[in-house]
Amino acid sequence: MAIHKLTAKQVMTLPDGNYTDGNGLHLVVQRNGTSRSWKYRRMKDGRKFNVGLGAIRHLSLEAARRLVDRINNALAEGIPPKAYLQSLIPIQQKEEKKPTLNDVFEKAMRDIVKVRRWRKPYTEAIWRRVSRMYTLPLIGDIPLDKIAHKEVLRVLKPIWDTKHETALRAMYSLETLLNWAELHGYRTGENPAKWNGKLALVLSSPLRREKKHFKAISIEEIPMLCEKLWQSPKLGHKAVLLGILTATRLNEFREAKWEEFDFENRIWTIPSARRKDGRPFPHRVPLANETLALLEQLPHKTDCLFPGRKDTFINRSTPNVALRWTGYKGTMHGMRSTFRDWAAITRQDWFASEIALSHNFGTQTTRSYLRTDMLDERRKIMQEWANHCFKLINQ
Repeated sequence: MAIHKLTAKQVMTLPDGNYTDGNGLHLVVQRNGTSRSWKYRRMKDGRKFNVGLGAIRHLSLEAARRLVDRINNALAEGIPPKAYLQSLIPIQQKEEKKPTLNDVFEKAMRDIVKVRRWRKPYTEAIWRRVSRMYTLPLIGDIPLDKIAHKEVLRVLKPIWDTKHETALRAMYSLETLLNWAELHGYRTGENPAKWNGKLALVLSSPLRREKKHFKAISIEEIPMLCEKLWQSPKLGHKAVLLGILTATRLNEFREAKWEEFDFENRIWTIPSARRKDGRPFPHRVPLANETLALLEQLPHKTDCLFPGRKDTFINRSTPNVALRWTGYKGTMHGMRSTFRDWAAITRQDWFASEIALSHNFGTQTTRSYLRTDMLDERRKIMQEWANHCFKLINQ
């Protein structure tokens, strides 16, 4: 019988199901991956043994394999698995005194999320995914007070050059988790995941890497792109078109609801919770004639402008996928850059253009003196921008 079929990464990431490692050791994954535990299953002399060994947060893959070897040896001497495990309880309790990263991960994440209050709902999901894919499989079963620079580098080095953004997320999330562990008395001393420490002597500096800018479509291509989107019946293409006409961010238009639109006054009011600049008041967007015409095309079947098949809203990737379908190379964020270029070339008011983009511009003193959102000025700008976008459509 082949043994050791599973890897530490698979133990953390496999979907619901029963998986054998060999030698009688089985991994049981339930409840959409939130419950992961070990079982010992074996037939001997016509008798079937099925015994739970505990959750993976208490028993790593290597530890589970060692335990199963001892259970098999005991069974060969006539000692049933349950009886043998009961004799090990004092030993297990002694071994579990020092908590590992796997042990505290869920509680630490709940505390971190509560304090951080991330504006983007998917930030927590990214932290969890990066931790479960890269950090926990490699060092999750190591006691918190034993995690040092060597262990951190085991996580970061393989992905630092090939998946740099992911590596940075892994580093920042691990640093925060270890800070939490120190606060709760699980470890002391220097945080080995902090960048301004020994890591800077081993890994290349993130600051020296060339920043990748979002691809933007040229001002001249915008009318052709808008014509193609306007003629398409697909909802994702209409979402892209709304984002272009209003120069709004992906989450701002993707999560738009009908109740946010005042058609009489031609204003779209985006709640403060969706503002990236962190200001505690809504962002008002003036609606051009072309934008109103687009909204009239949309079905009014739910509270959302762009409902998804499974989720409340269309998927985050849908607008950028729709852009690729058009054949133009660009991103939704790049569209906002195109609008900014157009505003500069056509000599639009700088402050009004920055407010249109919901940018956190200037100093705190500058912003305190600018007490208006320049709605009337922005209404003129957005209408001129819409005229340019629909230049071919309105011919």
